[in-house]
Amino acid sequence: MNIHSTTSSHMNNKDDVAIVIAPLHLQSHLRQLLHFACRISSFGLPVYYLGLATSNTQVRQHSTTLNPCDIAKIHFHDLQILNQDPPPNIPMHIWHASMRTREPIASFLQDISSKNVQNISSYLNGESYVFHCLPIFDMYCSHYAPKEGLPIPLKEQLLIRLPSNDGCYNPKDIKHHAKYLSHCMGMSAGDIFNTSQVIEGNAFIDSMTHLACTKNKKLWSLGPILPTQKDHKIENKHLCLDYFGTSTSFSAEQIKEIVIGLELRKHKFIRVFRDVDKGDPVNNKVEERVKGMGLVVRNWAPQQEILAHSSTNGFMSHCGWTSCLESIIGFSVTEILKIGLHVREWEYELMSASTIQNIVSKLMALEEGDMVRKRAHELSKAVKRSTEEGGVFLIELQTFVTHMTR
Repeated sequence: MNIHSTTSSHMNNKDDVAIVIAPLHLQSHLRQLLHFACRISSFGLPVYYLGLATSNTQVRQHSTTLNPCDIAKIHFHDLQILNQDPPPNIPMHIWHASMRTREPIASFLQDISSKNVQNISSYLNGESYVFHCLPIFDMYCSHYAPKEGLPIPLKEQLLIRLPSNDGCYNPKDIKHHAKYLSHCMGMSAGDIFNTSQVIEGNAFIDSMTHLACTKNKKLWSLGPILPTQKDHKIENKHLCLDYFGTSTSFSAEQIKEIVIGLELRKHKFIRVFRDVDKGDPVNNKVEERVKGMGLVVRNWAPQQEILAHSSTNGFMSHCGWTSCLESIIGFSVTEILKIGLHVREWEYELMSASTIQNIVSKLMALEEGDMVRKRAHELSKAVKRSTEEGGVFLIELQTFVTHMTR
């Protein structure tokens, strides 16, 4: 995801700077970048949001917590690409679709700046920043510290339990992705992370900032970007939400175990099934099984509003960063922040219904779960304060805008 800043001979005064945002075509990335676009636009800067026509339409429809007046200020531009595949639903297909937008993006940049170049770094009056949807903790521990031979600022008892990413990714995909990302980051002026000192503390952010300085780059912690949603009252309380990311799917056997595990605890719950699972016979019968106790939502749900609701007492996730930010990446959530419970170690085997039943019971009915919710609530309040006047988020955002308009 790139954020470009460029100036043009056609622009004057505050319009001397235009912000161009080109997100990866994943819903979580699209939505975070649209929220970011609205934040930047609030400073009176023109913001252009570049995406495929279907992506632009969907992100506007799904960003239900944004003020429609704020969205209206964003200049959406539909990118045209040849030989477009059907809507992608796995990460590498999405990656390849995004790669095919390079030339249309270059053409757009040429139009607004009247310069015939291919890369933003070629503009004497332009800068490029890479926006990361992953937390600094994950990026530093998984990628930068091992590559640069740097220490990880964790106590010994936590360091020895720090999980490895081995087996989490396809090595061929990662090699391809890393090669291109390294090329892009080498041309960029810096990095933006959707995180905050309030969430991740100073140690990891300071370590990444120091590393960026050694490479003569800027690093910005501009989070949480997602807005706060006001609460609403509903009749039934103590809800458990079961939701997984937009690029995650499950076998019929695993879906069955999840549903049974939730049924056994007899807690009211919402289960979100994505479009990719429609052909699953278990999936298609799940409404009948959970009638009166569970609500099944197909394809897409207003996750942020649900998580912000006082009736939501628990949240089961694959630990995507967007999801974790909205309810407040596995190890950090459970072992450092202590605002979540670990379901089990990473394995390829089927996760049983009894495992799900036990963890839901621990979260919803035992003292350990109460303590987790209490810490999550305290962190939530601290994060909200950071987004208010004088808070660290607004100070950092203002500093970023001042830098971009210097």
